[in-house]
Amino acid sequence: MILGLSFAAWLTIAVVLAIFGTLIFTKLPADAVFLGCIAILFTSGVLDTKEALAGFSNTSLVMVGALFIVVEGLVRTGVLHWMMRHLLGTPSTWSLAIVRLMLPVAALSSFLSNTTVVALFVNVVRIWARKLGMTPSTLSSS
Repeated sequence: MILGLSFAAWLTIAVVLAIFGTLIFTKLPADAVFLGCIAILFTSGVLDTKEALAGFSNTSLVMVGALFIVVEGLVRTGVLHWMMRHLLGTPSTWSLAIVRLMLPVAALSSFLSNTTVVALFVNVVRIWARKLGMTPSTLSSS
């Protein structure tokens, strides 16, 4: 015990700091970083099997994963490109782009969960923004 903390506590602190450093200073995918850190804590004995896998049984996580599968199906069938072409169009100004994006999002949000709407529009906004010569972040900040 160093400063009243066990080896497991110090290792956990080091792993959390490594997560922050890796996410800030590298372009590694966040999911790979988190899975790697879970593997470190699991193999070192800090986490047991149940604790290491507990997040994967979360219903919200499973729902979001399933939504990404549904959205990929919509991309491959052309539904999202149809939405982009017919619902969003090609507005001439940033203000019109925001309004054209806001209307279908608001309409869908009244019937679907926000998580579903975000999963549906992430790729649409990315592609649409590229088509308009904007960054996706300019369409999400108002």
